[in-house]
Amino acid sequence: TCITPTITLDATNNYTYGNLTYYWSSSSFTASTQSISVVNSGTYTCFVVDPVTNCSATRTIAIFQNTAIPTATASPINQLINCGPGVVATATGTAINPTLNVTHSWYSQNISVPAISGGQISIFNPAVGSTTYIVTNNINGCSSNPIVLNVVSSSGSPTFNVSSAGNFTLGCSTKSVTNISIINPNTTPSGGGAMSFTMLPPSFTGTTYTYNSVLTQTFTTPGNYTVIVRDNSNLCETRITIPLIQNITPPDILATTLTRTLTCFTPSVTLEASSTTTPVAYNWGFQNGGNPNNIPNPIITVTANLSQTAFTQSIINTYTLTITNTDNLCISNTVITMAQNVRPPIPVINGTGSLTCLISKYTLANGSANSEAPGFFAPLGTQATLWQGPTPQIDLINSSFYDALTAGVYTMTVMDLNNGCKTQTTTVVGDNRNYPVVTVPNTYSLDCGNPSLTITAVFIPTTGLTYQWNTVPGAAVGTRTQGVLLTGSPGEYQIVARNPLNGCAARAIVNVLNGSLSANFDADNLSGYAPLTVNFTNNSASSSSVSGTSSITSNWSFGNGTTRTTTSNISTSALYTQPGTYTVTMFASKGACLDTAIKVIYVDIPSKLEVPNVFTPNGDNSNDLFFVKSANLTDIQCQIFDRWGNKIYELTTDKGNIAWDGKNQAGKEVADGIYFYAIKATGKDGQNYDTKGTVSLYR
Repeated sequence: TCITPTITLDATNNYTYGNLTYYWSSSSFTASTQSISVVNSGTYTCFVVDPVTNCSATRTIAIFQNTAIPTATASPINQLINCGPGVVATATGTAINPTLNVTHSWYSQNISVPAISGGQISIFNPAVGSTTYIVTNNINGCSSNPIVLNVVSSSGSPTFNVSSAGNFTLGCSTKSVTNISIINPNTTPSGGGAMSFTMLPPSFTGTTYTYNSVLTQTFTTPGNYTVIVRDNSNLCETRITIPLIQNITPPDILATTLTRTLTCFTPSVTLEASSTTTPVAYNWGFQNGGNPNNIPNPIITVTANLSQTAFTQSIINTYTLTITNTDNLCISNTVITMAQNVRPPIPVINGTGSLTCLISKYTLANGSANSEAPGFFAPLGTQATLWQGPTPQIDLINSSFYDALTAGVYTMTVMDLNNGCKTQTTTVVGDNRNYPVVTVPNTYSLDCGNPSLTITAVFIPTTGLTYQWNTVPGAAVGTRTQGVLLTGSPGEYQIVARNPLNGCAARAIVNVLNGSLSANFDADNLSGYAPLTVNFTNNSASSSSVSGTSSITSNWSFGNGTTRTTTSNISTSALYTQPGTYTVTMFASKGACLDTAIKVIYVDIPSKLEVPNVFTPNGDNSNDLFFVKSANLTDIQCQIFDRWGNKIYELTTDKGNIAWDGKNQAGKEVADGIYFYAIKATGKDGQNYDTKGTVSLYR
């Protein structure tokens, strides 16, 4: 109420086992003390916790507010009286709401402050000047707004107005000081002479006072101040009683937020301030990096600190809301402590191991635990929200178990169901599927005439394995449980090697083929010019990997009428003295296997150049041409000059022959005589010719 603006709430402790932790809260208030002072109505809850046992208790109390200001009326507001004694005036004050249990108070120079119950009260002989009427509710102590009644002298009392920079109200802070100013003082009639002034404080009880010329005075104490203006010529006074009231009621304050504990579900909230008092100014104050920070706004955002270094922090910050009534500068404060529960769970994966050929999967399980800070209740457990494994594993969401079928790194994302915070951990599913390595040739051949062979495989590791051969049905074979196998039958054979420790096996397939013989030889020259010697290299081989080139007999037919027989791939040669095409045939044999190889040898004649020394181009068809005989020539160049060195004929050809008809380049016959020639040529056999000489021409 106006009489009791503050209530102290104390949480009485009858618990004798240790120190307790107290948390007070309401819609606009938080505190962590055993006792609190309350200035606003509302429901207040005290939550008490024993930090040792985590046992708690809660109590709630409702605080109500009765600060209703009473209403009243007074009449007449203005009266005209004569100066001097014996003048009678009457004023009546009436309480409107409430009408009972009220006190009527009249304030003027010569009227004390009566305290009379009732709904209506009259006073007599009010002084010239102002009389202020106020009604007080005896239940809550609140007073009505003051009503000023003016009594004016008919004998020419001075006139004036009063004003106050603070609207006749004392507030808080800098507004705890205000002034009263006399405005526009004047005599009646106007301009009658000098005037004097005085202002009597509420504590004044005397009958004499002094005047001065001061129009404005400053005051810090509430009460009824009497302002007097005197006409110095007729000593008439005008009095006005001015009540300086004190309004130090703090503004209504309310701070709301969705939650006061931030989690990963709700990583940020807004703190919103409001007040039914107007006009007001808002400010949120808090520490920022050890320095004070102020935000002059009704709404601020608080965000949880999700960095790993802040996981151990349970208090984000303490926010002090200050609401200032801008009329009286009185303030109300409330404190909100914002906490955070952002510790991620402790991730644990159970059930890991190593895969083998006997163990094809491991079922991984979520074994994580909560890690809330002390004071946070965590009734729920954890949930594996995502499992991820190596390819080709498929991701799995919201499952407590995950089948690991592939060796590699597995990642589990786990969430604390109490605060929504997530973290990850990994585990490695090992690979103990160590398969043996089996190395064996893809094919084996039963050599021509040989009855059996041994298939030999190489194994890693070389010991500790078991063996099993799968053979051709009906084949005569040796022991099937060793690393080697003796067989004499063609077909497909399979060797399986198994590691009995981990069940892993490896296999290889071998094809055993019937033996064959491949005849083949190379010649160092497939073509040349007679006489030509050709060397032959015997490359014949059978399918045996051991004796493939041994025991092979080769019969040669060289195509030039000569033959020869060799064994074990001995090389040989043949001489070709005449030009021609020769087919060389080799007949190879080994046991029952036969094969033939053929190559063709080309022998050509050597190059040559024959130049005549005389010709008779007379048209008798006998020796009419200078004809150069050649064989296997290319790039022939011939030039013919007369005795004075004039070139009369030139020919370049690759046809191999030259024939000059005794005419010059213009087609005219040249004179009889001796002519010089120069012939250059290249033979196909690589022989170079550079021939010079004379030829005689006769007709």
